Amino acid sequence: METVGCLLGQGFLIRLSSSSSNYTLLACWLMFGLLLSTVYRGSLIASLTLPRPPTRPETVEELVRAVERVTYESYGSSHKTFFCNSESPTFKALGELIYVGVKVVDGLRAALQKK
Repeated sequence: METVGCLLGQGFLIRLSSSSSNYTLLACWLMFGLLLSTVYRGSLIASLTLPRPPTRPETVEELVRAVERVTYESYGSSHKTFFCNSESPTFKALGELIYVGVKVVDGLRAALQKK
């Protein structure tokens, strides 16, 4: 409390000079405090209201449960046949989710034609 009184020139027997620099310094500190508290409150509210992103799948079982489709490049067809011919039901399910895409050149050519 004495610090605030000293900044306002009302605290101790030794009075501060009544120049405008003291008031400017006090106004700057008050604006800085207001800005800092507003930014903190806004980021706190935003972090509490935003939904959490889903966790990243770490195992093949989690991947099969988490995704609807796995996209491979055109050279991934051997992976798809390997997974589909596997004896593991998890790998078979992953093989069914794999979609083998077109070659890059064919995809670019189709994009240019269809615009």
